[in-house]
Amino acid sequence: MNSHRIVIMLVGLIVMIKCTGLSVFDGPFGVDGPPLVHVENLHVFPNKTIWGNFTAPYQTSPYWTNVMLGNNIGWDKSERVMVYPYLTSVADDGVELCFALLDISNVSVVSKYQKDFSVRAHTGHHRKFTKIDHLGFTMNYKTDTGEADFIFVRGSPFMTLFLKDSQAKFDTHNIVLSINGIVPYSSKIVGREFKVKLSNGQTWLIFALNGDITLSLSKDRQHISVLEIKYTGFIRVALMYQDEDYKYLVDHKDKIVIGGDVDTDLTDDSGKYSFNWISVNKDYQIVPNTEVLVLGLPHHRDHISGNVKRVMKDTYPTYRGSMDGYIGKQWIFKESLSPLLWNAPRKMDSDKIELIKKTLRKEKDLQPREYVDAIYTAGKFVASLARLAIISDELEETQLATHYRKRVKTILDYWLDGTKDLNTSRIVYDSLWGGIISKKSWENSGEDHRNGIYNDHHFHYGYFIYSIAVILKSEPNYKYKGIGQQLVRDYMNPSTSDPYYPITRHKDWYLGHSWAQGIARLADGKDQESSSEAINAYYSVVLFGHVTKQKDIYNLGRLMLATEIRSVQTYWQITPPSTIYPSIFADQGVVGIVWDDKVDHLTYFGDSKTEYIHCIQMLPFVPPSEELLAKSWLDNDWEILKAVLDDPTLKEEWKSYVLQGMAIVEKEGAWKLIQTVQDEAYGLGNSRTNAYWWVATRL
Repeated sequence: MNSHRIVIMLVGLIVMIKCTGLSVFDGPFGVDGPPLVHVENLHVFPNKTIWGNFTAPYQTSPYWTNVMLGNNIGWDKSERVMVYPYLTSVADDGVELCFALLDISNVSVVSKYQKDFSVRAHTGHHRKFTKIDHLGFTMNYKTDTGEADFIFVRGSPFMTLFLKDSQAKFDTHNIVLSINGIVPYSSKIVGREFKVKLSNGQTWLIFALNGDITLSLSKDRQHISVLEIKYTGFIRVALMYQDEDYKYLVDHKDKIVIGGDVDTDLTDDSGKYSFNWISVNKDYQIVPNTEVLVLGLPHHRDHISGNVKRVMKDTYPTYRGSMDGYIGKQWIFKESLSPLLWNAPRKMDSDKIELIKKTLRKEKDLQPREYVDAIYTAGKFVASLARLAIISDELEETQLATHYRKRVKTILDYWLDGTKDLNTSRIVYDSLWGGIISKKSWENSGEDHRNGIYNDHHFHYGYFIYSIAVILKSEPNYKYKGIGQQLVRDYMNPSTSDPYYPITRHKDWYLGHSWAQGIARLADGKDQESSSEAINAYYSVVLFGHVTKQKDIYNLGRLMLATEIRSVQTYWQITPPSTIYPSIFADQGVVGIVWDDKVDHLTYFGDSKTEYIHCIQMLPFVPPSEELLAKSWLDNDWEILKAVLDDPTLKEEWKSYVLQGMAIVEKEGAWKLIQTVQDEAYGLGNSRTNAYWWVATRL
């Protein structure tokens, strides 16, 4: 299916460019307004100057969040954005480029920021977005004499600057050893291509595409001025990481990629999606079907297809592994779409069914162990009851299924009824940014895991969507079907035609996985801890699409589930012989938190406890966990994780999760041990019945 195309004016520049938009599907999942009380966010406000002509609904979880919030935060990292291969810092007059060295330990791999090379527009100010798409964005700066566009593209080896009647300058915290082989202390160098060698061993290339420029080096050899005060045209800068890259950079200097859209083509069995790169010529005119040079990461390397040529192999090392260059008009990826719905792909062991039935009856009155007036804990608990209804269906325990669904509906009533009255509402619609938020977090930004500034929406609402889908399975006209659709649109809207929600709120299409953080400046960019809850979020949408017979929701949910699993297995699960992470870190077996410039072996809530770090990447245990938790990973990971069973401080809740992980490699041993777990383990996102079901359906 073709994505929507929209026209975006690059404000203030010389042409109107027809660009692809953010849509990833032919149409929206709805355009009706949410039947909720509409409020305006009280805690964070769109910077209208920076957003330019863009209006709500705004993106709330993109990798460039630091840029959209502006500066003046008071720390050096305020507006850093990882665009790959560069860690950039956006300033009021330009962009600092860092090709980060890695600070490596057994608990983290960190991109170490240093100011390698800066590209600036002289006297630049008043910056704003003029183009945003899935794979890049453009910021326009006013200057004293004209204006300038800084073009950021994920994977581009070039930082691209378009000047209109403006002056460029370059800075480094290193020493310039030479420009084109000489040190121009007093002389000036004229040309269109320059090799700048720095004292840190780096060589940066500068290309002027629309005519000669004149470079002058300062006496301290840290500042390079372009003497042309009113230059109009493109200037591109690239790090030449290795000598053999030079040919490809020169050959593609004038094939200017400015972004790209995501296109999808989905069937019942397979999902194809593509990155369609958008390129312009030196006159800033769109040139269709141009073969551009863009760098990819390890998860791209595994399954990229289409008419692309791999070059510059294993270059530009990053904290996610080394990159490769690809030359082509379009990157195509194919994913097998999971057929899994309510149950595992195999039945429960017959010798375990009676105990599971007995446990199912015993948990009829399962109570939450934590306060359920919080949207996250309530969602986890109601979804655990919904799981019990589905297991009852599978076991043909009709009365128990009815009982559990009744309990689910009671909790959903508490959260979803009374939506027309602010006094009784639990969720509201934020018309300032465009999204559903909890009323508690609207009133107090610290509540509900900062749901009100758009943290974790896919985690939170995934549990509710799952629960609504379970009711719809037996009651197709259930009263909260419409609210369920709104929750789906909140984090999985695929189209700019939806006037109420941004595009695929949490998904980073270039990286394949989601970001959990919302509208917040973060020193290390976006992050996501619980990768498996992101899996659950897209799985829940799959069920909702299936049960409501909406094939577009069903299939796009499966594609987003597949891409999430691929990236989680690449960047969270460390499976030998993977060489993405250095061995001292890889020996930990799993990543706890993936950031946009580092990875940590820890969690937000439990620091460095082994069971927390490993099992937060497993829960909740649902049918697609079958595909997420690969035995090839668990075979290695279990050798690390099993030691916690001898730890006297191991909590029962986490013991159950550990044993559910164990079931993938030692099923019968896990079955025996999991029966010894105390009842206190259950009542918040897990149940004894579901734990038994999981073990009983393993190979």
